[in-house]
Amino acid sequence: MKKYITEQSMEQSDYYLKNLENTINKISLMQFEMLTDRYVNQIAIGYDSHDSYARIQAILSVQSRLQSIRNMSPIVEDIKLYAPKENIALSAVTGLGEFDSQMINEKNLRHPSQIVYSSGKLYMTISDLSPITIDPMKETPTVILEIELSIPEIENDLVQSNIRTYSGIVILRIGDQYQFTYDSNGENQFEPFLKSETDGNSNQLQLSEERNISGKSYMVIQVAASKDNKLLLQQFIPKDVIFKQVHRRAIWFWIFTVLTFVAICFFLAYNNNTIHRPLLQMVRAFKRVEEGNLETVIHHNHQDEYRYLYEQFNWTVDSLRHLIDEQYRKTILLQTAELKQLQSQINPHFLYNSLFIVVRMIKLEKLEEAVIFVDQLAQYFRFVTKNSSDLVVLENEVQHAKNYANIQQTRFNNRVTLIFGEVPERFKPRQVPRLIIQPLIENAYIHGMEDKLDKGVLSITFELNDQQLKICVEDNGDRAEDNLARIHACLNTDDSFDKETTAIRNVDRRLKSVFGPNSGLNASLSRRYGGICICIIIEGEDLSHA
Repeated sequence: MKKYITEQSMEQSDYYLKNLENTINKISLMQFEMLTDRYVNQIAIGYDSHDSYARIQAILSVQSRLQSIRNMSPIVEDIKLYAPKENIALSAVTGLGEFDSQMINEKNLRHPSQIVYSSGKLYMTISDLSPITIDPMKETPTVILEIELSIPEIENDLVQSNIRTYSGIVILRIGDQYQFTYDSNGENQFEPFLKSETDGNSNQLQLSEERNISGKSYMVIQVAASKDNKLLLQQFIPKDVIFKQVHRRAIWFWIFTVLTFVAICFFLAYNNNTIHRPLLQMVRAFKRVEEGNLETVIHHNHQDEYRYLYEQFNWTVDSLRHLIDEQYRKTILLQTAELKQLQSQINPHFLYNSLFIVVRMIKLEKLEEAVIFVDQLAQYFRFVTKNSSDLVVLENEVQHAKNYANIQQTRFNNRVTLIFGEVPERFKPRQVPRLIIQPLIENAYIHGMEDKLDKGVLSITFELNDQQLKICVEDNGDRAEDNLARIHACLNTDDSFDKETTAIRNVDRRLKSVFGPNSGLNASLSRRYGGICICIIIEGEDLSHA
């Protein structure tokens, strides 16, 4: 606080003193400019030689300029022009008059443009004579310009600029003799010893120090303007006033701090009870729903906005639970219907061809082969027509697909080489939908191997890649690009296709329904054999640890 008051006082005092000096310099400049005015010279030299009109015009013009200088600042009391040789005195206030030698003080002429205190007034006087050679006893100036400054206005301006509770005592010195002392506390005035004057190497002096006067401690602020005008301003601030301000502000500061702290505590408590806790309760409820707990219910007993939000949340969760249950039932029914559709899609030609093969074996007396074939055929129909769960272990699904491939191999009479990979042991117990491999093998035989007279290849492999189990069925059948376009169209649309292609679409949907949208079928051209490659993709985080 002490530093703050000191800096504020120094800045304000410096501003006041600079403003006063600038005003005085402007007045002095206009005073010098008037010396070169042709009407001033017309009055000062050969006034009587001019006609009446010229004399009146000169008087009016000069008086107008004198009034403009007087009006430029309230501190100008009056400005006068003296023409001693023409016995003329012209004032901005009183107008035209006769010159009297008693009007001019010799001291004023010896200090041109400087402020001189004389007879209780402040003057700024210049003449057309040099201040060095001037001798009023021997030589009379032709023209003299004298400006009288208003002491009351200067003092009033000083008082107005220092109205503060901690102003203390302010002393203004102008020139060598004039000094004004103002005590803001109404105490007795005193004349302090002025410690510092402006030196010859500095245009401005600013000091701040402590001083003890009459047993009382003061903070002294001293600011000096240019030495030409000899302006000096001192301010004596009682230290007890400074500390009184500090003490008062400290008390208010702590009161404000305590009240602010209490208000913040109340606000935080209110905010916690009315906003934070209800929001936290809702966030936790959302997290429970996100984790799959659809039995979450939020209870709220207050009649406010959160009651409506909670009721809508409970209603939404309840509706979501019913929608999920309904969708789940529809999904189960759809899977069952698709499985039934697959089970009912027993190709009549497959049945006729199989019975024809049995008859032919019996006629050729290949009874043992016929028994094996009939047993394979029986296992096939038993698996297809079994009305148990839609899920089976992968080992049984692969065994059924291998059995179906062996039946087809008997029919194709070794025109196709069958490569059937082994299921990794760790994947054998995994649950998968029924009838997902056999439709792919059936599609390969019908659309890829049907026209192959020899050197047909059908490969079924198993591999694990990036948490994905892939079961790939590849062939080297003809018209691979046409068949691939047909499969892609089936997987991407709901249009009707032949039974084998529709079965592929059912397999894709059932895989996505059980294992998620990233699972299903992926069809492409086989890089190994040149035909079609259809891969069953089963995705799951547990596959990498299976």
